[in-house]
Amino acid sequence: MSKTALTLSALLRATANAYPKNPAIVHDGEIINYQEFDDRVDKLSAYLVEQGIKPKESVAYLFFNQWETLAIYHAITRIGAIGVAINHRLTPVEMQYQIDETRSKILLYDESLKEIAGTLTELCATLEHFVGSDGDVTNDLANETITNIIEKPLPDNTWAESDINEDDDSGIWFTSGTTGKPKGAIVQHASSVWSATSTALSLGINNKTRLLSAAPLFHRGAMEDMHLAVTLTGGVHYMVHKFNPLDVLERIQRDKITHAFIVPTMARMMLDVPNADQFDLSSLQCWMSASAPLREDLASEIRQVFKLAPQVLTNCYGITESLLNATCLGDALIASPTRVGLPPPGMSVRVITADKSFILDDTPGELVTHGPTTLRTYLNNQEAFEDVTFEADGKLWYQTGDIGFRDAEGYVHLLDRSKDMIISGGENIYCVEVESAIAAHPEVNEIAVVGMPDKKWGEKVVAVVVRKKGALISEQGILLQCHNLANFKHPREIYFVEQLPKNSFGKVQKKEIKDLLDK
Repeated sequence: MSKTALTLSALLRATANAYPKNPAIVHDGEIINYQEFDDRVDKLSAYLVEQGIKPKESVAYLFFNQWETLAIYHAITRIGAIGVAINHRLTPVEMQYQIDETRSKILLYDESLKEIAGTLTELCATLEHFVGSDGDVTNDLANETITNIIEKPLPDNTWAESDINEDDDSGIWFTSGTTGKPKGAIVQHASSVWSATSTALSLGINNKTRLLSAAPLFHRGAMEDMHLAVTLTGGVHYMVHKFNPLDVLERIQRDKITHAFIVPTMARMMLDVPNADQFDLSSLQCWMSASAPLREDLASEIRQVFKLAPQVLTNCYGITESLLNATCLGDALIASPTRVGLPPPGMSVRVITADKSFILDDTPGELVTHGPTTLRTYLNNQEAFEDVTFEADGKLWYQTGDIGFRDAEGYVHLLDRSKDMIISGGENIYCVEVESAIAAHPEVNEIAVVGMPDKKWGEKVVAVVVRKKGALISEQGILLQCHNLANFKHPREIYFVEQLPKNSFGKVQKKEIKDLLDK
């Protein structure tokens, strides 16, 4: 096996050679086959080389779900550079942190996000070059557009693609960390290719697959589990530029979609569409649910309203750091709603005690994972990586921070999250980050942020505030403190109390807070 066998470029090249005329992407009325897709990637790669981008340097991109997102992802990694997908729902200040941390020199962006890109020119110290999706290059921001790049002939300059190794870094995917600041999970080419392979095997993805790309591609799971699995096997991506529940139902019916990654919040919105039960979703072979707990009542409603066969609705358990950890299909999910499934090929999931001893079946503890899809380390934070990994049985294990157990049949069960994390609409929200923003107000004495159940979003952010003596800060004042946080992180409910419940060590007891809010 050559050393380039498990690179992302080799993956796309192989599919383009095997299925050159197969449709790769359907977006906004345009059908792009695999040969055309690979050619566009080459032209974008050549342009990045012309701008001086070298292997191991970072390139940031800011898009919705569109063909450009997929092409840029592959163009960056094809030249040995490192991709940094920016969540367009973040505020410019939050984006600045990720761009500056990765020292990205170039930002590629969708033209509709030009105003945000313009703000980043003032905020980011490292950005030197901007490429819009289309539009006018004389607008004092974009140095070039993707439309212009792909319309020109491929330049003569080449890059040493054969020098890219499967152990080279391919991407930095930001996730929440213990300090409340996002941590950049650094992954390698082999990790990404393994993710695609295990997902394809687990979910039955092949060259007949029609994937509805509805989940945001700035998340590693949507990109490196679903997109790469479809690209690996020569299937076709139907791009959903922005999620709209009625549009998604219409497209599944019209385009005979076979696979879709639909998080519980999206599912709730689709169920709330008038006459939702009138849509024909019989083409679906796999409705993949992940990113948030799939409640038993929601799973039952999805099957009933959309008339899905038992095996179609699939519950998956994964995290940014190691992607697909377990997959629970059909009847196994119905048998036990806490089941999140069996580990895919190459992945091991075990359970440990607080002292990192492995636990036998049916005993709850912290879930830990080992496998080829795991991150290499955290960007500029090796200490944080070492805090959540340990060696045992000759393997490196990653501690997920999730509480669960494995049953006698080997199925993984997820019971709760030990990390102080809220999952709202499939987005991870770290309580410390919101608490830090609110606590910065001079009239706030103490603050606790918790997640509470929400019918639409799965969970909602709730802030419980202790004012300083004589202070008059209002709910509006608390919300104003969150102006540098993305809107989905803002509290949906705010309560003012005299004191927070604490234990003998002075630690705030969030379970007691949630119990009080439940009453």
